[in-house]
Amino acid sequence: MEDLVYKIPTISIIIPVFNIEYYLDRCIKSVQKQTYQDIEIILIDDCSTDQSPTICDKLASNDRRIKVVHHQTNKGVSAARNTGIKLATGEWIMFVDGDDWIDPDAVEQLYQRIQEYCDVVVATYTWEREGESKQASPVGFEEHIYKSTDRKKYLLGLCLVRPVEIPETFPEDMLKCPTFGGPISKLYRKSFLIKNRIIFPTNIKFGEDRVFNLEVMYYARSVQFFNKSIYHYYIRTGSALNSELSICFDKRSAHIKAIYLFMHKYSLTQCLSIYYNYCCFINIRETIQYICMSLNSIHTYFLAWGEIKHILNSSIYRGAINNLQIKNIQAIRDKVILSFLKMRWTFAILFICWTYYTVYNNRNRLTIV
Repeated sequence: MEDLVYKIPTISIIIPVFNIEYYLDRCIKSVQKQTYQDIEIILIDDCSTDQSPTICDKLASNDRRIKVVHHQTNKGVSAARNTGIKLATGEWIMFVDGDDWIDPDAVEQLYQRIQEYCDVVVATYTWEREGESKQASPVGFEEHIYKSTDRKKYLLGLCLVRPVEIPETFPEDMLKCPTFGGPISKLYRKSFLIKNRIIFPTNIKFGEDRVFNLEVMYYARSVQFFNKSIYHYYIRTGSALNSELSICFDKRSAHIKAIYLFMHKYSLTQCLSIYYNYCCFINIRETIQYICMSLNSIHTYFLAWGEIKHILNSSIYRGAINNLQIKNIQAIRDKVILSFLKMRWTFAILFICWTYYTVYNNRNRLTIV
């Protein structure tokens, strides 16, 4: 009889699902096999057209901890995560993407670090691509907890840049913190999210998790960091996501506008200016990189030239490029690119990036292997 009594779980793990049939089983089973078992698993099928819905339903039929929701229309990953937040009954929430996986003790490691008044627990993660693994954050820092009221500027900065990229603006003890742009490898206190009405924005399709975490860092009472990789972020070469990035200038602009509005809403424009400017620069650089990855003819070369000029003429980016100082950039490559952007040497930027991905074709994330 006791087995029939439903127990409210401590942790709700939310997994958005959309056309990932080849990876989904690995992801869900890594969650099912956690050493910490007081969990519920919420699968939000966002109107998948492959076998993902069937896989979700089959796994749910054999595990009462799994809840499955099938969206009738494709609403996007933000709406899927927001649905999961509404359905979650646990005290804490964890997000896992359906093509990634987590270590067997991932949940236990996060849960053990919870302290009083802590609203977020942050671990690090590992990039996985074609058999290559690389930890996303530096190693060697000690566990620590920051009160957001004392370190708000730097915690918000972690959402916009990696501290090793502009280290002179970060205190020494934050240089080795994990980045905070995405929702993965973290625990969020659900009551904290509900109280402050923090959800993923559904009006932008790129960088929505960064905007979510800016709100989190603004309201959090304290944030616990610890240096252990518990999550495996899988980069799918040639995937729809990577391919889309080469043509998503409008989506990236919407993302930057959302950050700009956030800063103005909370009067943070001055204290976050260098991080915002650098975030704009990275968006331009990545857009150029993905455009160059997709070049395959002289015709597309000149189309790309026109697209980059269009980017540099955009008012939302022009001010950031003008205001960002080269001395504040750490990487030599970025110093060179920023110098060219300031002088609007579009052709030179395009040629250098195109040459790089021609010589090092194995680093082209749009190449299908």
